[in-house]
Amino acid sequence: MSGRPFAIAVLFLFASPLLADSELSKELVKKMKDSDPDVRLEAVMDAQEVPEAAVTVQLASLLADKDGVVRSAAIEALRLRPVPAERKKAATALAGRLKALSKKLSDEEEYTLVISALHDLAEPVSIKALLDIDPEEERDTARQRLFAVANVAAADAIEGLIDFLAKGINRRTGQRQFAAQALRYATGKQYGHDPDQWRSWWKDAKATFDFEAAADRRSQDAARKEEKARQQEEAKARREQREKERAEKEAQKPGGDGEKPPEEPRDPGPPDGGEEK
Repeated sequence: MSGRPFAIAVLFLFASPLLADSELSKELVKKMKDSDPDVRLEAVMDAQEVPEAAVTVQLASLLADKDGVVRSAAIEALRLRPVPAERKKAATALAGRLKALSKKLSDEEEYTLVISALHDLAEPVSIKALLDIDPEEERDTARQRLFAVANVAAADAIEGLIDFLAKGINRRTGQRQFAAQALRYATGKQYGHDPDQWRSWWKDAKATFDFEAAADRRSQDAARKEEKARQQEEAKARREQREKERAEKEAQKPGGDGEKPPEEPRDPGPPDGGEEK
């Protein structure tokens, strides 16, 4: 679904009463409808933290924009919706875009951006769309979709992953393995690839499972990974700087690339090109 039909669907999707529009939101909505993609892009960037529902509606319509940069910016802006009710609407719109993209897979970068946004929004309305995975789905995006489901703090997410695991979908592409990993990510538990063990555990744990604590654990794990990645990048930069300084020192030494040693005087040989006697 793209273009005008998608935009019409978005309007029906957000038919609920809108928050009172501020002058800022009205101006941003107007700019997001401008014929100039640069104007639309600037408005999208400015709209990221504006909470009004009218802004969410217009951002959702831009998921079908002809300009790829504008579409990507709209995805990011929807991911950052600051009000819970608007985050749910944003996730609904992005789930619809996910379905459209998964059918044609013409833009892998946009596809992964949508999945990432749905992961961060972590709204239950996205579970069904995220689990609608083709058996031949690429390994990386299949894993991302399953982990996006696992990040949703809802019983439907865990039960959906267990059902997905039970189907045993395409072991060749790793989907069964990724479902087990996603369940561990969601729950902190490890019952491997056996859906019966997961169901048995969930039957007892469902009533008291602490979704908030699980979400905190995932956030802390993500923070640790980010910190580790940052430290690795800093260590890499330091190594590269040391190598650069070492190379510069070597270049300054006689015989190095930076300064050539004086050449020994050459014997001109006998005059007139004759042979030496």
